[in-house]
Amino acid sequence: MSDAAVIHAVFEEIFGEKANFYEFDDRLKAQKAVFLLHELGVTCGDYSFRWYKFGPYSQQLQNTLLVDYANDENITLSEKGLDAIRKVKEMIQTPHDPSYSPEQWLEAIGSIRYLIAYCYQPSAKDEVLEKLCEFKPYLSNKDLNLHAYETLEKYFDN
Repeated sequence: MSDAAVIHAVFEEIFGEKANFYEFDDRLKAQKAVFLLHELGVTCGDYSFRWYKFGPYSQQLQNTLLVDYANDENITLSEKGLDAIRKVKEMIQTPHDPSYSPEQWLEAIGSIRYLIAYCYQPSAKDEVLEKLCEFKPYLSNKDLNLHAYETLEKYFDN
């Protein structure tokens, strides 16, 4: 089973559509979804993430996304994987607010999780949200960012 096959199966399970990783939005969604799964303890390959222009990013994952993929592998996801996918789907449900596109909402969720897990104390909510706005001025809706933070609190201890 190739990493590319796993990523395609996970993407389809989370977003309900086949991926076209030559499209930026699909790569962004895959990066954030795989990061959140990683944070929930489910790996889709050997990927390490760092902060980048659009939040958590893995160059190794990017390389996998751009591999030509033959859709001939039958992937069965584990119960643990399916449970984590369910959680990610719940986390990334777009709020009914046109301020953020679905991709921006996903970017906000992933970025806030990264800042909490790797940069700031989990109790530093105000600092995390302030840094998000500083790093990403286009994600400056304070109410939506607070909603994203509180959404993450439901799924992570820190």
